[in-house]
Amino acid sequence: MIDAGGDCVLKGFTIEYKKDPSYNNENDYGSNPYCVHLDKSPRNENKEYTTKVEDVVAINEVNAPIGSGLRHNQKLVYKDVTLVNKTPNGKNGALYVHAPNEARAANCSFEAYNVFAIMENNGKAVNMEKVCGMVGYREIECNFTGLGVI
Repeated sequence: MIDAGGDCVLKGFTIEYKKDPSYNNENDYGSNPYCVHLDKSPRNENKEYTTKVEDVVAINEVNAPIGSGLRHNQKLVYKDVTLVNKTPNGKNGALYVHAPNEARAANCSFEAYNVFAIMENNGKAVNMEKVCGMVGYREIECNFTGLGVI
């Protein structure tokens, strides 16, 4: 529903992706639908930049509420965020961040402050398996302060 990224702030809203009879897994194009998809580079990716999500509640019945892919020179920050995954199969978890897709990507980090990841069914509340073993096998700095998992 929201496709963003680069140097930006998404702040102060509640968003919910509801599953209706028209939805089926064949039309979700593999990585969609998220409530918010943060997987874009800015025009000048040679500069450090921050993508920030603050004071947001995201609820999804089909996939992870927010799908984030780290990028070159990016700091991704979640602050005061509630993520609720209501999918029957727990697809991608409630808090989902994946490593960069490009081998040249470096200088990436993820910070979470007062984030609540809620899984209503099966699956992982926090799914960041590929963050530490990104393309090229470099590590990414991740800092959590006030992470709640249900």
